[in-house]
Amino acid sequence: MTSMIEFISVTKRYPNGVEALKNTNLRIEKGEFVFLVGSSGAGKTTILKLLYRELLPTKGTIKVSGRDVVKLKKREVPFFRRKMGLVFQDYRLLADRTVYENVAFALRVIETPNREIKKRVMESLDLVGLKEKTKALPTELSGGEQQRISLARAIVNQPAVILADEPTGNLDPDTSIDIVNLLRVINLRGSTVIMATHDQEIVDRLRKRVVEVEGGSIIRDQLKGGYRHEA
Repeated sequence: MTSMIEFISVTKRYPNGVEALKNTNLRIEKGEFVFLVGSSGAGKTTILKLLYRELLPTKGTIKVSGRDVVKLKKREVPFFRRKMGLVFQDYRLLADRTVYENVAFALRVIETPNREIKKRVMESLDLVGLKEKTKALPTELSGGEQQRISLARAIVNQPAVILADEPTGNLDPDTSIDIVNLLRVINLRGSTVIMATHDQEIVDRLRKRVVEVEGGSIIRDQLKGGYRHEA
């Protein structure tokens, strides 16, 4: 059976000679929730960027839903990314657009009918608990609310995979737990979730699969793992 995500002997060497990933193998199945942990510069963000084709590997094969990401033509990349939801530490909301327009943006790009846009946007905002904020601008929201909006935007296309890069990095502990609980709900609805994080408390609390990266290599892959390896 084809895995949702496969890294096969993947190496990523940057122009300055730094090897961010070294001969990495990783398989993630449909519906899994995976934490990527490790120190800053370990290779976590590189893994995510390779998955959504912001970077290409120096060598090796990367497959998402059976599709060879490396062999995608440039014009195919935007279509490929529509099957993914991306969540970042810094929210990346459009400051001059309302909450509604920020979430609707991904659907407008693919010329979704207005009625369908409204239905999906309101469903996504309802899931993250911000249905009443449709007319607000991002600057009028707290950091936690902005991250909820970025989550709503990530799921509005009903993606197969959610990639979250330090989504709780700018948030207080209680808000961080709220955001990760939303990711759990999204995961239960069928999306595979991969979250890079330094948040030890959340990883220890959830006991999901933990993939630990250090110096460009996967040094631990543990089901129901904690942030640190327990002997």
